[in-house]
Amino acid sequence: MYYLKARLFPTMLTIIPFITFIFLLTEKYSDCIIALGNYSILLSRLSFIPAVIFLMVLINRFVAKEIFQRFYFADELNMQTTIMLLLSDSELPFSIKENIRKQIEIKFGIKLKDAYSENQNPEVAKKLIAIAVSQMRNVLRGNKMLLNHNIEYGFVRNFIGRSFISFLFSLICTIICFNLSNESKYTILFACFTFFYLVPIVFSNFLVKKHGKYYAKVLFEQFLTLK
Repeated sequence: MYYLKARLFPTMLTIIPFITFIFLLTEKYSDCIIALGNYSILLSRLSFIPAVIFLMVLINRFVAKEIFQRFYFADELNMQTTIMLLLSDSELPFSIKENIRKQIEIKFGIKLKDAYSENQNPEVAKKLIAIAVSQMRNVLRGNKMLLNHNIEYGFVRNFIGRSFISFLFSLICTIICFNLSNESKYTILFACFTFFYLVPIVFSNFLVKKHGKYYAKVLFEQFLTLK
């Protein structure tokens, strides 16, 4: 379920410029495409197409997680699940935050830093919280509500990561088509793709943090319901 909705769907939504580029090549170089088409029949029988899609999913995940997530969240240290448990953060009521921190100590034997230690060395405090949050995810692995929010967050993150690739590809195709004669329709089409995939990139910080906050709240709520 997670793979389908959070990884494959974003890839399918951002593969459109590449498919359009293939149509462009088909129109301009039909003879070569026919020859390649005959060759692709053999490749498809060898599961070539699913392999390409799987590779694109992996590239998508790498860009989204290793680039965007590292840039915004510094390996989970600045993720909402970490920030919201800091005593200096005001997103959660103090009483709920204290209850969560007590449950973490009881269930995992992890004592989070107090306000003074947190202020003196925030990086250490964040790392400790990140470890605790990881344990929380493990004990809630089968929770359906948390899974749904995790899928939503994963979809947004992966769509943004893949949009970055599609944006660059569309921009290059727009420039190429603009310099080709009789390709105005493709110039306009790729320009639209460029703008479309630029939007989630521009708002990536807001979107990822917003959905990360939703996920964090559900994680904490479900954690407090554990007996």
